[in-house]
Amino acid sequence: MLSRTDWQRTVIIIRSDHGLQKGPMSMDYSLQVEHRHPWTEILVPQNLVVSESALFNNQARILTGFDLYRTMRFLMSDRTDTRNSEGGIPDWSFDILAEEIPQNRTCEQAKVDPTLCRTVKQIRQYGVCNYLDSSQARFCKK
Repeated sequence: MLSRTDWQRTVIIIRSDHGLQKGPMSMDYSLQVEHRHPWTEILVPQNLVVSESALFNNQARILTGFDLYRTMRFLMSDRTDTRNSEGGIPDWSFDILAEEIPQNRTCEQAKVDPTLCRTVKQIRQYGVCNYLDSSQARFCKK
């Protein structure tokens, strides 16, 4: 794909969700890892990146589908007014190629259901339960 002539105007986005929520398999270690790390992979040609620092810093921020939607909409436009909320683009979302998501963005600000949103502090506090790994077994419910 990257060797094609149209690569310079193509963005590739691959996503997965949080995986199985609750249910009989929720204590399985691999499902807990997936729950903590929904996967988004974005390949962007250099000429479409407006701010390298925003793109780099946004990797560790609370990012939602609304942010990806804003980003895709502006990739398809002339990008002259990134704060315009016409056409169903929420004004609280961010264009991740041009704007830095605030470091202290909360789940509430990102409109993420609090039961599904785990902050970095929560991940450090609760960890992941894996009975087979002595460093993680302490997080398992007895």
